[in-house]
Amino acid sequence: MKPWQFGIGFLWCAVSLATLSRAHKERHMRIWPQKPVVEFGGFVVINCTTNCQHFTGFGIETSLSKETIENGTFWKAFRLKNVTEWTPRPLCYLNCDNGEQLQSQGADITVYRAPNRVVLDSLPEVEVGKKYNLTCYVFDVAPIRNVTVTFLRGGEKLYQETFEEHSNAAAGDLVVTHTFTAQRVGHGSEFSCQAALDLRPEAELFEKASHNQSLRIVGAHKERHVRIRPQKPVVEFGGFVVINCTTNCQHFTGFGIETSLSKETIENGTFWKAFRLKNVTEWTPRPLCYLNCDNGEQLQSQGADITVYRAPNRVVLDPLPKVKVGKKYNLTCCVSGVAPIRNVTVTFLRGGEKLYQETFEEHSNAAAGDLVVTHSLMAQRADHGMEFRCQAALDLRPEAELFEKASHNQSLRIVAPPEYVTVELKRSPGHSWVYNLTCHIINAIPDSNFTVSFFKGAKSLHAQKFWKTTLTNFTVHYTITLQPQDHGQEITCHVTLNLEESFMVTSSKLELKTAETCTAITVAACSIAILVALLVGIFAYWLCVAKTKKGRTLS
Repeated sequence: MKPWQFGIGFLWCAVSLATLSRAHKERHMRIWPQKPVVEFGGFVVINCTTNCQHFTGFGIETSLSKETIENGTFWKAFRLKNVTEWTPRPLCYLNCDNGEQLQSQGADITVYRAPNRVVLDSLPEVEVGKKYNLTCYVFDVAPIRNVTVTFLRGGEKLYQETFEEHSNAAAGDLVVTHTFTAQRVGHGSEFSCQAALDLRPEAELFEKASHNQSLRIVGAHKERHVRIRPQKPVVEFGGFVVINCTTNCQHFTGFGIETSLSKETIENGTFWKAFRLKNVTEWTPRPLCYLNCDNGEQLQSQGADITVYRAPNRVVLDPLPKVKVGKKYNLTCCVSGVAPIRNVTVTFLRGGEKLYQETFEEHSNAAAGDLVVTHSLMAQRADHGMEFRCQAALDLRPEAELFEKASHNQSLRIVAPPEYVTVELKRSPGHSWVYNLTCHIINAIPDSNFTVSFFKGAKSLHAQKFWKTTLTNFTVHYTITLQPQDHGQEITCHVTLNLEESFMVTSSKLELKTAETCTAITVAACSIAILVALLVGIFAYWLCVAKTKKGRTLS
């Protein structure tokens, strides 16, 4: 091997090793989903991905039963079966080609058991003004930290308890007690308790209620009254609602309901009447019951607080722009014609991950209106191709149901240069001055427009365009013929992202070293000329001596 060839080969090895070792230090191993949810005894699918180009020993570490169900070039999907541990935390691993052992974060699996049995203790007969306990039992539920227990009187929420500080993930039983003072108006009320296991946004909401228990108040009939039920009815805008009026007055006249809404009596009994309020197009109606008792007393109930709602019908997430990595962008969600706004929650989601949530509990206007909610995010390389959406939830529980409406998904396109660019130089076989330049582009974002250029110093040698490439890793080749004057020149590879405002990533510099510089060639040529002249002189001298000897011999 010639000295200049050895020098260039050594320099290429040094530069390549330095750049590639830097790239390998940033190899990663990822696990998805990071927060999966699975029912106790069920199964869950876990995906492992890597950006290591060459590897061995690609697997998942877990004590659960597992099987590989699918794989690709840089990923594997595993099914974890018969999940009967309460806190499994699988992780992905592999051995990268540089000898580095990569390991992902552990996946935080939530193992749940929905509430199957909820019991409210029977209620004793109590005296007015005395305290009594409501006791609710919830059996075999997990995780307890996600449970909410609620006591209800009819449709009215009396008390609610959560268990967010509960650290044990295993299934267990709950006993919740609430103390209540007996009031005359509570006689005959129906009580219940409800357990809710809320696993949103990763999974669903599970609810289970007890059977109703009726309360008997001793001495409740001593005072005359008229009552309205339900006290907190819910009706869709333009719909109808049924209101019941009851009394303990034995003889009365003028039994009716006061409201500006259209009404009709649909049924009645000895001490009650049922009215249908039709075409409810007011946002804050408040009907009340009245009658004249036989003792001349005019009785009147409290007004019923009717909630008039309009479910979210149209939810739109604004289209997402093409965003440069590291730049902020806005998610904007528009919810049209929903009421009451105080019961609305708007949530932004990235895949199944909850990013941001906004509520409107302080909103006092009961009429339907529009909402515009904005959330800012920083563009990250890992977000490319992710699906974003927003969801509006109108929560009318416990009196009515939960209405949810989601926007269509919007895909985010991230614009970013490749993570790594390296350049290498190899001699072409059989050609002492011809070399192959290779530019390695690693972790490019698909669907991007690139220009890959080779430079010798400031001079462009070659440029090649790639339009909407689907590749993440690719190479570009160019053949170069070195000249003696190339000694000390620097070779670089530039990858330019073609945008309105282009930006570029450059490889490390590769310096050309040749022994045959111009000076070296001049010196060598001069030396050769002197040597040739010396040889010619010696040969001429030899001829001259030979002729002289020959002349003497003849004479």
